This record gives sequence, C-alpha cells and structure tokens, in this order.
Amino acid sequence: MVDPAAEAKVRAYARADRDAVLELQARVFGAAAATGAANWAWEYDDNPFQVPGVPLGWSAEIDGRMAGYYGMLPLRLCVDGRFVLALCGADFCVDEPYRGRGLGTLLTRYLLQAATGHRLFATTATPTAAHLLKKAGLSFVDVTTEPSLWACGDCSGGVPGAGGVGSADLGDSALRAGLDAFAHELARHHRIVLWRGADYLAWRYGAYPIATAMPIVRVLRAGTAVRGVAVLQCDGASGRAYLLELVHRPDDRDGCTFLLQDALALAAANGVRELYAFHRVPTARAVLAAHGFVSVPQGAIVPLLDLPVTTTDGSPSLGDWYVAPGDGDFLLRVGSGAPR
Repeated sequence: MVDPAAEAKVRAYARADRDAVLELQARVFGAAAATGAANWAWEYDDNPFQVPGVPLGWSAEIDGRMAGYYGMLPLRLCVDGRFVLALCGADFCVDEPYRGRGLGTLLTRYLLQAATGHRLFATTATPTAAHLLKKAGLSFVDVTTEPSLWACGDCSGGVPGAGGVGSADLGDSALRAGLDAFAHELARHHRIVLWRGADYLAWRYGAYPIATAMPIVRVLRAGTAVRGVAVLQCDGASGRAYLLELVHRPDDRDGCTFLLQDALALAAANGVRELYAFHRVPTARAVLAAHGFVSVPQGAIVPLLDLPVTTTDGSPSLGDWYVAPGDGDFLLRVGSGAPR
C-alpha cells in the first residue's frame, strides 16, 4: 500500500498544474463545487500581491497523479501599524484514497514553512484544515465566538446616496489616491486589517468572476478624501444580498450610518428581502442594530486568523481588528448563500 507522506512528490504550484488541480477538486468536492478556470485565474494568476520567490501553493503528486493541493493566496496585511505579507490558506484538498494517511499533514507543513517570517491568514477553513493547523501549534482567534453575523429582513428604510455616498470609478486617479490614503488611515485605527487600497478593491471586487451579480462599490467622501467604503452584492432572483464591506473609521458612526442607509436603498432597488452583514467593530454593530439588523447563528462565515494575542506593549487586546466577508478566500456565491 502506498504511504502518501513518503511517496508524494510535493512542489511549488506552477501554472501548468492548474488543470490537474481543478480535476482533483472536482473529484473531492464534486464538479459543481470545484473552482472554475476563470475564478482560478483571478484568484491566483491575477493576484496583485504576488511576491517573487513565494509560491502560490503546493502540489502533491503520487504516481504522476495530482493527489493533494494547498493554495497560499498572497495578501497585504497590517499588524500593529506594519504592513506584512499574509498568506491565506485556500483550496486545500486531498484525494479520497490518501485521506487520513498523512498527506494533509505534509501539505500543512509545507504551508507553515512557507509562512515563516510572514503571517498566515485563513478564512472559512474546512474542519480538516483547521484541525491540522491547530495540531501544528497555531493559535487562532475564532470570531464565531461573538455575535458578528447580522441579518435584516426589511430594506425599506434605505436612503439612496445618504450623506453623499456615490458610485466608485476605480479607474479614476484621484479616487485611487484617496482610497490608498484611506487604507493607510485604517491601518492606524485597527491593530489588524487587510490593505484596502485601490489595487485591492479593483482586484477583489472590480474583477470578481464568480458572482451572479457583480459587487457594487460605493464610496463616502469628505471633499476629496475618502471617508468610508461599502460593497454590496445582490441577487434579486434569490432575494438575498451580502454587505461584503462596511469600512470606515471605527469612531465614525455617522459615516457608517450613511454607508448602511445607501446600501439598504440599493438592496431594496435590487429586489433584496434578506441582507446579511458581517461586522465585529462596536460602532458598526450598534448602527446595524439601530437599523433593524439582528444577530443570527454563525454558519457559513468562519474566519480564522493566526494573530498576535497581545499589543506591541504586551497588554492583551483583540478588540480593534477588522475582518470582512471579502477577505481571504471567502468568495460568496449569492445565489446559494454559501461560501466557496
């Protein structure tokens, strides 16, 4: 009998591996749940945060056949005021004949070795992936232990363009500069936050290949400066929508209110009956509650972060970080209401 951990040939992912990995995913998850070629190209090949010398993932072959894969999506993460490379574990899968026999542990070891000196950032990890990472000694913050997923069944109270919220032309140079400045400002307000500059927003939401409806990016400005950003993804056929981003200075309750009221109006205009938001910043949670949102049981959203448990001065604090459904590999298919 083949010993997967001993027989596997593990190497850095190369573009030539793509079709074999997609076929592996189809075997593991079923053809309907496997990543499509367009999504794969966007997720990996077009990722603007690639770093020379850092692989995009690890491929494992046994007897010339793709037996396992672990992706590492590069992202730019700010931790305690310093931007670092974050590697988001994604698309982890092991072919059925080799499960429970060490191949997943081997691929996890390669992931952790590659992440040495960087940050590991995982969202919607499968139970198996989370188990292997924890077994390897990683300390996670699990945001499902607090009420962070919110739902609203009445979008009628929205106000189009509230407070001057407007559409975002991500090709406009002035707006791009404003978004980059805003991203740097967020890094001063949150201990941990992904870079949300113009390049990130254009890639993450402007070129989103899997949605039944493209995300709508809305921007709140104060003169030429950016005050906040909201991203809404609607599916009128299902009557469901997700607020993928609701980001602003954590003390800016008015800005949060304007962005939310505008999003509610857009949702209503698109036939939405259920609007979901994921938020853990106290200001936004208070604004959501004031607009009829209620906390609902966690299910689809399970972001896990390998983060420092203390501030730079040694005091324990995890109260000021921002995570959104658009982060990492949390890629919503609105029609099904589930992440891929």
